[in-house]
Amino acid sequence: MKDNDLLISVFRIVRLHSRLFHSVLDRDSVDGTLHNGLILHLLSEEDGITQKLLAQRMHIRPQSLTGALEKLEKMGFIMRKRSEEDKREQIVFITESGREMNDVMTEERDKTTKELFEILSDEEKDQLYRLLTKVADQEL
Repeated sequence: MKDNDLLISVFRIVRLHSRLFHSVLDRDSVDGTLHNGLILHLLSEEDGITQKLLAQRMHIRPQSLTGALEKLEKMGFIMRKRSEEDKREQIVFITESGREMNDVMTEERDKTTKELFEILSDEEKDQLYRLLTKVADQEL
């Protein structure tokens, strides 16, 4: 087996989960893109953070976040306000409808994740988690 084969397997798992997850959300006309779901999830845990910090938490550039935030704001799931301390910064807040959408997405994500990994024993899940975390946490 080549290292590239491992990477392809990881991509296949992500695609499979995405297909399962979106088949349910699309049926209910929910926009469950990865960025939208992650933004709502992070804000539900830490509301009122700067756009820059939100981008850091997502491991993306702040410029890459702008379009997703504009879309979520138009949908009424978030709101942005200028920082009182630094007018150049925007503070991002989740709205009540954003919290409700996060709850729907979390429930569906949990269901599809359980379905995806039910083929593995608890021991295999633990081992897979440890190995993937070890790869993801390395400093490159």
